[in-house]
Amino acid sequence: MSAAAREAVLRGYCRELKTPTLFREHAGLARQARDGGWDYEDFLVQLLEAEVQARREHTAARRLREARFPEPKTFDTFDWNALEGISRPKLNELARCEYIERAEDVVLAGPIGTGKTHIAIALGVEAARRRYRVVFARAAELVRELIEARDERALGRLHQRYARVALLIVDLCGAHSYVKCLLQSSSGDGVAPAQLHITDASGLACFLRFIRGGGTHVAHAFPKDSSPL
Repeated sequence: MSAAAREAVLRGYCRELKTPTLFREHAGLARQARDGGWDYEDFLVQLLEAEVQARREHTAARRLREARFPEPKTFDTFDWNALEGISRPKLNELARCEYIERAEDVVLAGPIGTGKTHIAIALGVEAARRRYRVVFARAAELVRELIEARDERALGRLHQRYARVALLIVDLCGAHSYVKCLLQSSSGDGVAPAQLHITDASGLACFLRFIRGGGTHVAHAFPKDSSPL
């Protein structure tokens, strides 16, 4: 088989298998294998590793887009010198995302302007880079979405959508300390009727568990000095 024919066959196989990186990298890796006297198995490992790495990077990039962050923030851009009351080792621990596997809640509480949103988004970015499904939402938007789903008798579908999310980040920036959400759903939605009065972080946790069935979220506590709606 000529080199041109072999290239065409490889292109067709890789297109059918949906392995574009394998096709793109095979020529260069083949040269390295010949020059280095690699075993066939080593050459195969390098080819597959290139494809897997590219897919992981593509998935992570898609997770970042789907998270709907208002703007990307990372710990690399965080002003650690201005950080007060938060342990840097603790944030580094959270950045490993082990709390997601344990389905634990993380609540960030503090005065306005202390970097809570930055930390929450940075944790979300770390999770997305590890290919977890992440959603960032403002509390008011989340409540409005829940009320609209109730009115449209679609709470079951909303629950299923959030159940697929590994990390739900709720930002309470600009919210008042009291959010009253009255939920009345029919048995057809598969969700029991409930009435939730959300007044603090623990109430928010109950609210999120209701719509997600006990998943994980990162949330800001409500400001204590805010007046009720």
